[in-house]
Amino acid sequence: MPGNLLSLDNINKSFSGVSVLQNICWDVHKGKVHALLGENGAGKSTLIKIISGVYSLSSGKVFLDGDELHFTSPQDAVRVGINVIYQETSLIPTLTVLENVFLGIEPMKNHVFDVRDMEERFSTLVEKVGVNIDRDLKISSLGVAEKKIVEIMKALARDSRLIIMDEPTDSLSGKEVDLLFDVISDLKSKGITIIYITHFLDEVFRISDQITILKDGFLVCDKPAEEMDVESIVSHMVGDLLELEMATELNLEAFNAPRLEVRDLRPDDSTKPSSFKLYPGEVLGITGVVGAGKSELGHALFGASRKAGGEVLLDGIPCRIRSPKDAVSAGIGMTTEDRKDTGLLLDDSIKHNLTLASLKKFLSKGIIQTKRELKETESCCKNLEVKSTGPDQSLRFLSGGNQQKIVIGKWLAADPEILIMDEPTRGIDIGAKQAVYKVIRELAAKGKSVIFISSEVPEVHALCHRILVMGRGYIQKEFSPRDSIESIMKAMLEGDA
Repeated sequence: MPGNLLSLDNINKSFSGVSVLQNICWDVHKGKVHALLGENGAGKSTLIKIISGVYSLSSGKVFLDGDELHFTSPQDAVRVGINVIYQETSLIPTLTVLENVFLGIEPMKNHVFDVRDMEERFSTLVEKVGVNIDRDLKISSLGVAEKKIVEIMKALARDSRLIIMDEPTDSLSGKEVDLLFDVISDLKSKGITIIYITHFLDEVFRISDQITILKDGFLVCDKPAEEMDVESIVSHMVGDLLELEMATELNLEAFNAPRLEVRDLRPDDSTKPSSFKLYPGEVLGITGVVGAGKSELGHALFGASRKAGGEVLLDGIPCRIRSPKDAVSAGIGMTTEDRKDTGLLLDDSIKHNLTLASLKKFLSKGIIQTKRELKETESCCKNLEVKSTGPDQSLRFLSGGNQQKIVIGKWLAADPEILIMDEPTRGIDIGAKQAVYKVIRELAAKGKSVIFISSEVPEVHALCHRILVMGRGYIQKEFSPRDSIESIMKAMLEGDA
């Protein structure tokens, strides 16, 4: 269609038979800012990787200015003017701004780099972005916002017509966001098209012309920004909710003291402090968008990362947790977000993985009592309904859902008083999710305390007695199950600008 820079026609993408994008039809208009929204797992990253040549299509067609594209690599996308600026910078810290901008496309003269030509081109790029950055500065000396602008200049140096920005303001201050938005406005006025991925709705309404929303691999909304508001965005993102039995409220006044009290905890120097309490038998939910700091808070509590400040009390007594070993000794366990890298030994057996965190229970005079270990493994696998060929099967050959059950089983065997669960249902099917929910409720019924970290608001809302919403690295608001899912989502997406 006239006025469209990019058109997607019935895009489908599957991985190992699992569909992640279905029948996506999308027109991206020239010289406009398109906000691309959706919860974690909605399909945003996959769609962007298709547009930028990282992934191939399962079916469908992609057109740029009316010409069908057939990418075999990201370099193909760059050659036709499509560039992506990811959250993590691709710049080389030890090189200068000038060297980074023209890296790989340096003009040559007499078999050497034509520095004068690069400097002249750089001056033109400065005029395009409207921000004067010293070309001779090393990247390592720049702030986050300046690095983003250098990334934009790098894209423009490659004659970019479409720039995709993935969470560009995630680590920026308010003034830095204003600077970036000024640059985006200048680019738009010069006919550059922007696809802008963000979780912060205040940014969406400040900068975007069109709002596109993905949910569960489908495009569910594509409207002009002036026709949308926060409530309509949240409604499209939430959609039909998984029906879960609601958690009953705890009477916190019945407890003399919390099991865990966190005072002014800061995972790093750049965040505001967070404080909260956790009670016996409580499932405390922590939610927030990508980059909100949920996992960082969990790792800091577990001693897996350093803390910039704060105090932790267990049963009213100050407790220094400087390593996971300290945490385990204090009765705290943690299932990590990335089960394959940090939660399991994939090439080892089910049995050895399940008893890894509680090995002392099975030692007698320094020797593992294999019969006791086997009995514990069989009992745990039965309770969690793990599907396998037996206790000696390698974890590598289990499904993702069964691997996740082993991660949880490992900590059930260790029997901690507090279990931190970081995204325990990510990437597993409904049946496996229900098994995880059952375990969490059983732990709470036994008086154990659970910190349930999840980006899936419906499950947090259903499972948890209280819900903490994080943003920009700290706890911003508290909710109860009586509050609506929409109100929690709204707090997450609006954040603290």
